[in-house]
Amino acid sequence: DFFEQWFKKFFVPNAENVLKPCVLFLDGHNSHLSSETVILAMEKKIDIICLPPHSSSALQPLDVGLFKGMKTEWRTILRKLYRESRMTSLQKGHFPVLLSLLFNYMFDHAGLALIGFTKTGLCPLNRRWLRTKFWFQPQSVV
Repeated sequence: DFFEQWFKKFFVPNAENVLKPCVLFLDGHNSHLSSETVILAMEKKIDIICLPPHSSSALQPLDVGLFKGMKTEWRTILRKLYRESRMTSLQKGHFPVLLSLLFNYMFDHAGLALIGFTKTGLCPLNRRWLRTKFWFQPQSVV
């Protein structure tokens, strides 16, 4: 299992020198958890928190920070291309150059990944944000 191997060979060794307990947030997909992974996490004092399904727009830090910023910048790059070239669609030959612009932007804005944890209220933990913005929000009736 890919996740189990990643957890054992990458996460656990890199978490050795982290103040315990440490937390690993998962998207809750059942392919991530096995009894072996959970037992190892407990032995190493790693708390695994599975985020609720369909919560990525509110709770998944990479979606809220990194990927949102990346999508916004990609749209900006495309709008600029269309405005300056008067093209109406993206040509295959332009893609590598545009992707390079996006990668440069993401490299310069690497902090977007960390910002996502703050914006989701996960780190530092913001219980008020979590209560008012997600779990206790009344659902609208259509």
